[in-house]
Amino acid sequence: MPGTSKQSSLELKLERRERNIILCAKKRNFNVEVVVDEEDDMEERLDRFNRQIVRMGLFREWRRRRFYENAREKLKRKRREAALLRRRIRHVSTFNFSF
Repeated sequence: MPGTSKQSSLELKLERRERNIILCAKKRNFNVEVVVDEEDDMEERLDRFNRQIVRMGLFREWRRRRFYENAREKLKRKRREAALLRRRIRHVSTFNFSF
């Protein structure tokens, strides 16, 4: 059942095509499109939408933007994110993928 519903500046569009996600970001608004099959029920559609939102980091971004973040807090957050990224890169680079 194709339709459109809006919820907290996230837009979910259900259409009959291949399953994919389209993300367009403008300032504070995110438009997310989830294309689903006709045979999918509403629970599957919502689960797919929620998984994609979490996977793309939009849920974390929404929670972060709920309140004003001053310059000091922003700098601390950026440092934490950079440290996390360095740890992830270090962890992935330690694996030997030779077969």
